[in-house]
Amino acid sequence: MRKYINWASKKYSIFISQLQDYILLSVPKPSWSFIPSSVYKDAMTRLNIKNIEHQEKLVSLVILGDLKLFGPRNEKHFTCSKKGVHRTKVVFSSVYGYEIDDAAAALIHNIIYRFVTEFTSYPWRESRTLNLVAGNTFIDIGAFRGYVSVKASRKVGSKGKVISIEPVLENIELIRKNIEINGLNNVELLNGYVAEEGDSKLFAYSNQVNGVIKSNLPDGASELVSERFHISHILDLIPIDTKRVVISLTTNGNEKSILENTIRLLQGSSFFYEIHLPYLFNPDLNYEIDSLISENELTMVKNYPWLSVYKN
Repeated sequence: MRKYINWASKKYSIFISQLQDYILLSVPKPSWSFIPSSVYKDAMTRLNIKNIEHQEKLVSLVILGDLKLFGPRNEKHFTCSKKGVHRTKVVFSSVYGYEIDDAAAALIHNIIYRFVTEFTSYPWRESRTLNLVAGNTFIDIGAFRGYVSVKASRKVGSKGKVISIEPVLENIELIRKNIEINGLNNVELLNGYVAEEGDSKLFAYSNQVNGVIKSNLPDGASELVSERFHISHILDLIPIDTKRVVISLTTNGNEKSILENTIRLLQGSSFFYEIHLPYLFNPDLNYEIDSLISENELTMVKNYPWLSVYKN
């Protein structure tokens, strides 16, 4: 009977998640996938969170035994809704037996979504860093506060490399703090954004979410001045002896043009590569690039909200 209940519960969770993803993709401004409470609680438990500390402008904590991560204390920079903060505080209290403030809750929320599940839907496991091994190269375009860059840095090790690109200066400072405090010497950090010919200016919202398509951002986004890089410049930074390159491409709108140019520039490359980009702003993206995928004998996998392209 217990096995049947567990099976039925799992099937129900999958159905609800897929239904929710469909709804999220159908609204005017699609959203990232929602993590069920059981998965959220399990992720929080496995993180083994400890040593929550507060500085004047930052909050920090330690996860997985020795990894220290920072986030902002300023509420307008949380990138976490009030409901998300409340949910995190309730779950944390049930797991660890004591209460935390809003800033710590917002940081934990970001770590669970960005570091643990990497914004995936069912089965809510990492996607962008899944295949990384020692010696690989990881390119994080739109790195935000560097949580995935830090995770990738530890996976690729001293013989690997991480290239982290982020346009918001406050986020750059947090990424730098996150990599320095953890002694990560394999991360090359670039303050700027990636855009190809014809792409528009860069815009950012008060919570530091940014992109080149203003309509994809919350109302009130304004222009952000930052250095512009072409994808060719980023690809030139790949070590010549790397065996696999994994690219995380999250720019909130112009992913298609960057993806197309990346595939063309990597024609004839000697290494395997993966490119992961969200399609929530362009549900038909897989159809639009289908011929390009076929011409280059690539594999394409779609799992909300990620479209993944592989050269194996």
